[in-house]
Amino acid sequence: MNYEVKILDEKVVKLLLYLEEMQLIQFTKKPSKKADEPQKRSFGGRISKERAADLHSQLKEMREEWERI
Repeated sequence: MNYEVKILDEKVVKLLLYLEEMQLIQFTKKPSKKADEPQKRSFGGRISKERAADLHSQLKEMREEWERI
């Protein structure tokens, strides 16, 4: 059986850890929902398209300068 628990008091954490030591319960790691999202979706819309185009052109200029050296 699996349960999701919302801890309301920090004292409960000690109790849960004690129960795990006694091998009465087991903690399992569950991936966060955001970790499953592709990076493009999680960062999409953070800056305007105009700003992104400006940054892209600046990066292109820097690469060209680096190649000239």
